[in-house]
Amino acid sequence: MTRRAVQPAPPPDDTPLWLVALAVGPLILVAWVAGLAVLGCTRIRRWQLAATALAMGATVVWAQGGPQPALETYFAGHHRLLQQFGQPIWYLPTPVDVPRPPDRP
Repeated sequence: MTRRAVQPAPPPDDTPLWLVALAVGPLILVAWVAGLAVLGCTRIRRWQLAATALAMGATVVWAQGGPQPALETYFAGHHRLLQQFGQPIWYLPTPVDVPRPPDRP
């Protein structure tokens, strides 16, 4: 009778999580990779890194003046981008000394 070696389960696929992180903000990906590097190079446990990240996030929210101002600041660029859709386009006049290209028939 032979025993088969037990194969460890494959790691879970992180692709959906990476796509969500990329959509929310590229800085999250930089922090994620930095966190993985810290975990790989030191003996810090995952829960310690998570607790530090939560404390830093709470500090940022507190510095912004609460959750609502922090979220408004974070999503201000997205909001401004979405406001541009459907708005008329303003073409600025060209300076006088720039020659115009010839009209094509």
